[in-house]
Order: sequence, then C-alpha cells, then structure tokens
Amino acid sequence: MVLHDRKSKNRRQPIRPHFIHNSILSEKIQEMKNKMLSLTILGLAALLLIGFAACKKNDSSANKTVKLLYLAYHDGTISECKYEGRLVYCAGSNAYDGGSTIYDASGKQIGSCSYAWGTPDSMCFRLTDCKVIYRSAPNLQNLPPVDVYGLAD
Repeated sequence: MVLHDRKSKNRRQPIRPHFIHNSILSEKIQEMKNKMLSLTILGLAALLLIGFAACKKNDSSANKTVKLLYLAYHDGTISECKYEGRLVYCAGSNAYDGGSTIYDASGKQIGSCSYAWGTPDSMCFRLTDCKVIYRSAPNLQNLPPVDVYGLAD
C-alpha cells in the first residue's frame, strides 16, 4: 500500500518516510558542496595562471642591453627605471661630476643627465621606479656593490 499526500490530490505523490527524505537532502547538499569546491579550485587555478602570465618575462633584448651597458659602465652604476611607462636604463660612471645617460630598452641613448656640464634633459626629472641593478665596488659614494643579474661573473 502506497501512502499519498492528502493535500495534493492532483499529484498523487507517494509520501516518503522522514529518514529517506533527509538522506536524499544530505546527498544533494554534499553534491552542491563538491561542485562549489571544484569551482573554487578551478577559480584559484585560473588566478594562478593569470598571475604567472602577468609576470615579467626574461627578455633577451633587455639582457643584451644590460650586458652592453655593463661593458661601458663596469666601474659605475646602472639602474632600471620607467619613463612614461616604458623600461629605460640610467647609467653613470664612478665620478663626482660624471652625470648619467638614459638608454631605451634596445640600448639607444635617449637622454643625458649631466648636471655639471649644462642643463640636463627634462626626462631626467620624470624617471620613476628606479632600482639599481649594478653598482661597482669600490665606489665614491661608499655604497655596497650591487649585481642583480650577475654581470660581473
């Protein structure tokens, strides 16, 4: 004998015992939890992939430029900077009045910051995010040597 719900005369659905209903419900909840966990893992994996893709890649032309600058400024300082959002290099010799020269990523000279020998180019004042990637030892400023890319090796 199948019991029917008295309120729904049109549907005539069998009434399930309470423990079966809870079992089905907990299975559905577990299914939803598994799907949410899968989506979370998939989302985290996508974020990691995007993060790795956004990382700065080791550009061989930049490496060539840095090596060329090192040959000319092995006794000085080389910095990586940003100028209008582009990577540039600012290099100077180990001299009090030596000034510095700005090079683009391909190694072409694009500016001069020689304060002792006239007015420096306006771009000298608009360099941002500069970080020293090479500094010789000893140097006139008595600062520690720096060799981020192992140029002196």
